[in-house]
Amino acid sequence: FLVPSEVKASFERTVYSLRQKKLFRFSDEEVVEIDVKMPGKEFRARRKGGKWHWARPAFTEEIPLEKASELVYAFQSLYVKEFLDGEDPSKKELGLSPARAFLTVKEKGGKEEKLVLGAPESRKEALYAFREGEKAVFLVSEKNLRSLVQTFETTFLEQSTRSDNQRETDSGSGKDSGSRPPVPEKSG
Repeated sequence: FLVPSEVKASFERTVYSLRQKKLFRFSDEEVVEIDVKMPGKEFRARRKGGKWHWARPAFTEEIPLEKASELVYAFQSLYVKEFLDGEDPSKKELGLSPARAFLTVKEKGGKEEKLVLGAPESRKEALYAFREGEKAVFLVSEKNLRSLVQTFETTFLEQSTRSDNQRETDSGSGKDSGSRPPVPEKSG
């Protein structure tokens, strides 16, 4: 009997195509905190009561919902570039132990997903990585990681600049800018 080529193709898959490549497996609604910790850079956004704020660097302004969604999406957009079966995460040359960089997602109920990032693998334009609590070592695209960090940097910079400009506008217009009003002199 004859088998259609589409059916045949579905059986001719590599092991890579069958593995879970998405690095973070969270539901948007369940996320309460996202954290980026790299050498010289640290960002943490936290959701409380449906509103997002910067926890690190500390910043009191609310993160607009569309910008918070971009930050969450940046995490959801990370995938395994290549699995490195048989690699030991404690091998010094992988740079995973001790780790210097992490990406973390915390969900309601205390569930946490942490991606540990290690040394660069320059020939493949990637970094060694593994999920905390798992032994599988894999590569993550440097380009995608740079994009994630840039999303955080840009969002924070835009928001802090907008806030600074608003404070300057408020202080120039006589609006209360958080400082105490002048005390009238006593006449006498």
